[in-house]
Amino acid sequence: MEITVLESTPTRVRLLVKDAPLALVNAVRRLILSEVPVMAVDEVIFLENNTAMYDEIIAHRLGLVPLTSERALEKYRSPEECAECTDCEDCFVSLYLDIAAEDQPVIVYSGDLKSTDPDVQPVYDNMPLIYLAPGQRVSLEARARLGRGKEHAKWSAATVAAHKYLPVIKFDFTKASRETVEECIECIEGASREIAKKLREMKKGEYQVLEDVNTSLYHYCSRTACKDVLEIEYRDDSFILTIESTGALPPKRILTEALRILEEKSRSLLEALGASTGGGESS
Repeated sequence: MEITVLESTPTRVRLLVKDAPLALVNAVRRLILSEVPVMAVDEVIFLENNTAMYDEIIAHRLGLVPLTSERALEKYRSPEECAECTDCEDCFVSLYLDIAAEDQPVIVYSGDLKSTDPDVQPVYDNMPLIYLAPGQRVSLEARARLGRGKEHAKWSAATVAAHKYLPVIKFDFTKASRETVEECIECIEGASREIAKKLREMKKGEYQVLEDVNTSLYHYCSRTACKDVLEIEYRDDSFILTIESTGALPPKRILTEALRILEEKSRSLLEALGASTGGGESS
C-alpha cells in the first residue's frame, strides 16, 4: 500500500491511497464517522431561562458546539466506561453560562461558555447560541463527555469522510483537428482551467486527477466535445480519501484513532474465531 498526502490543513486532509482494497478504505471511512470519540455536551441543567427559546432547543445547540478533544482522549474515560456513570469526575467536564441582558439586546456566543477544564473548550468562539432581549437571562450548567458518532452526530469527529476512485484522463490531441482539440479544451475548462492547460501542454498521455474537482463533467466531455480523443477511467485499486474535521481533533489524529480502532476490532475478531475453533489465540 502506498499513501501520498495531497493536501493538509488544520481541519482538512486529502490522501491518495494506492494498492488498497475498497473494503479497507471504506472501513476506515466508516470508523472515522462512527467510532472516533470526541467531547460534546450531553446534559444541561437550567437554573434560569426566560428567553424565547425552549430549554430543549438551547440544549440541542449546545450539544452541536465542537469542543477541543485531543487531550481529553487521554484524560477522560471512554464512553463505554462511563455508560452507567451519573456523577464521575473522570467522565464529565462542566461548562457554565450565566448572562443577562439589561437595557440592550445581547447575543450569546459559544465563546461565552466557561469550562472547568482548559483542555476542553469550544473550538469556535463565534457561534451564536441565544438571543436575549432586554430583561431576559439564561443561567445553566452543561456537562460534556466523550462519545461516538454512532451514538449521536454531535460526537462525530469529522464533518466529511469520503473516498472516491482515482480518476485518470487518457487523451491524444495529436490525432484530431485543431477545431476539435479547442472545443474539447473549452469543455474541460468548465471544471478546471489548470487541468485544461496541462492537457494542452502534454498533448498526449495519461493525467491523474489529484485536484479536488468534480470529474463528472470530464465524463460528459468524453462523450461529446472530446469524443474519440479523450476518455476518463476510474482506478479501482487507488482512492482519494478526504477527511474534514469539526475542529475537535486534528485530521491526522482522527485518522490514527480510526486505524487504532480498526486494529483492535480486527484483533478481537481473530481471537474470537480462534476461541470458537479451539485453536487458541490467533495472530
